Amino acid sequence: MLDIIRLLPESLANQIAAGEVVQRPASVVKEMLENSVDAEATTIELVLKDAGKILIQVIDNGKGMSETDARMCFERHATSKIIEPDDLYNILTFGFRGEAMASVAAVAQVELRTKQEDQEIGTFIYIEGSEVKKHEPIATQKGTSLAVKNLFFNTPARRKFLKSNSVELRHITQEFERVALANPHINFSMHHNGQEIYNLREGKLARRIVAMFGKSYQSNLLTCQEDVETIKLLGYVGKPQAAKKTKGSQYFFVNNRFIKSGYLHHAVMTAYEGLLPKDAHPFYVLFIEIDPKKIDINVHPTKTEIKFDDERTVYVVVQSAVKQALGVSQVVSPLDFDTDANFLNPSNYSKNQNENYVVDENNDDEPKTFFSDFSKYDDKKTNENKDFIGKYDKDENKGTYGSYINEPFNRKKDLKSHERPEPTERQKSNQKNWERIYLSDEDMEASGERRGTSNEGVNRDKGQVNTDYNTPRPSSHASRPQVFRSSANNLSKVELEAEIKSSKSKIVNSHKRHVFWVANRFVASPTKSGMILIDASAAHERILYERYEQRIAKSTNNIATSQQILFPPTLTFSVVDYELLKEVLHELKNLGFSIEINDKLEEKQQIRLIGLPADLLKEKGESILEALLEQFKYNQTTIKIPKRENILRAFAKRASMQTKNYFSTEEMQSLIDELFACQQPNYTPDGKKIFMLLDTEMIEQLFL
Repeated sequence: MLDIIRLLPESLANQIAAGEVVQRPASVVKEMLENSVDAEATTIELVLKDAGKILIQVIDNGKGMSETDARMCFERHATSKIIEPDDLYNILTFGFRGEAMASVAAVAQVELRTKQEDQEIGTFIYIEGSEVKKHEPIATQKGTSLAVKNLFFNTPARRKFLKSNSVELRHITQEFERVALANPHINFSMHHNGQEIYNLREGKLARRIVAMFGKSYQSNLLTCQEDVETIKLLGYVGKPQAAKKTKGSQYFFVNNRFIKSGYLHHAVMTAYEGLLPKDAHPFYVLFIEIDPKKIDINVHPTKTEIKFDDERTVYVVVQSAVKQALGVSQVVSPLDFDTDANFLNPSNYSKNQNENYVVDENNDDEPKTFFSDFSKYDDKKTNENKDFIGKYDKDENKGTYGSYINEPFNRKKDLKSHERPEPTERQKSNQKNWERIYLSDEDMEASGERRGTSNEGVNRDKGQVNTDYNTPRPSSHASRPQVFRSSANNLSKVELEAEIKSSKSKIVNSHKRHVFWVANRFVASPTKSGMILIDASAAHERILYERYEQRIAKSTNNIATSQQILFPPTLTFSVVDYELLKEVLHELKNLGFSIEINDKLEEKQQIRLIGLPADLLKEKGESILEALLEQFKYNQTTIKIPKRENILRAFAKRASMQTKNYFSTEEMQSLIDELFACQQPNYTPDGKKIFMLLDTEMIEQLFL
């Protein structure tokens, strides 16, 4: 039998190795920037074309390379950083394996120009797919210019899986920001398709942070430092009010190397305990200096994961430093002397450090209790109705669910503009099932229903109203209580009372329904066979999604109605967010946002917000737009959906978070009616359950 095991050709071996090191253009950018830093450059320029797919070029004024070194740097496992095994435990440079340049040259066309200060002439090398095409002397300046062209030109399958330019540019920008933050003493610049994205001058870390992320950070940074025998920590943390609902603004550096650590992130989060809304993430840039012998950085191809000799001590130092920074600024929460059960088990956090972030709709800043106080609601007609109102002030409607979700009711618009089409068959089915949940047997008989069929259409095991979601989804909305769509300001008092009375008659037994506000999040309501528990924010998200989906479909040119802002604010965005905003400008216009961008504003990554969707509170406009972009970016990385659908989902989720953490009885009634007039009331657009039905038998089982 013939021998079948053989050595791979060098070029093929390099292509295989490139799969670990070169995953996308951002991987190449990271390796090239780190090489320039290792070369002790004081000025580094990054030039890109088509998000690095056509060109990635890094120009620096570092030490440069000799002719021999220039050729050797493209060989596998060729490095100047280590010589013997013990050197692995004394590494203070970024690169040391000697794999990066060989891997890049295997899947791209590479041009290298380099010269050392004491040389009169430099070296030019052109490599294509690991094969040296040119190697000759050239006149060039001190330092190195490395150009990577047509990435994955010889591996079309890899190139096919690259994302859009905006996504790839965002990944490149993240790598650029990490290197720039770690080296504030170096001048950095970044250009994309001839446009300057960053121009960062050398200076202190705080100045670098403000230059990269915006002037809003200037007043939100707290100095953080700790110095113990073996560990030194320096950096900045953000004030609690500057926290965001998405990850991405958290930076840990160990010996100037960016790392990811869920365990250390938990140390920061425990220091902020009691100061942040649930699932909000604070900004921080923290540098840890530690003896290289006490860490192992050779555990991952990208070197973003490291092992500490004593991880618990590092945890304590980080937590203590952050708490001290918050305490000095008098924003720290009361001390908690209970031991964190997870503190002694770092592995819990290393497992989850790359977990997808899921936004939680409960976004309130007030301390939560499971139940608030119950009080009686004095109805003018009857004293039998009881209302769970907690802290709700009947005279304060601004920002509550009723004034927000039903804003058209308070706007001066023609009544005809809010008329709804006839309900679809699915909507009629939803409403009929909803009636069966609430109506008593006598009411069912009076309405022509037979006894014994009251639970038809309800799936008790799953707590869902049965609807056929495999059928095509109609574009029209359900018919909803017209009172929440009328223009009350244009009606007389008599007309308004008649309108309200007419609308109430359309609500299924609303005069019999009792509703309660639970745990600052849920609406609970007794039903004929048990009770229903509704996540208010999730319900709000579904309602907004279907409302705007219909508005866009029914409006002229697929553009929803917009309300103009009397004094349009000027908003400043980061480079990444600004490019993303320009990409989705058309979809934002369809939602009802009116945005002005001109040459003068574009130079500063600024826009003027001229108009908002018709029923969006004006004071919420700026925060909604910024949060919408954050959610859009999150959706892009977790699911693949059309851009228009992504924008709709992002808007519905973020707008639903703007509701307050207490609802009046009327608002809870409205929420229930609106939800079950939706096409798909069971789930949010991204698949989260909205409500659960608990029948008497299920409740009794809880007490056995």
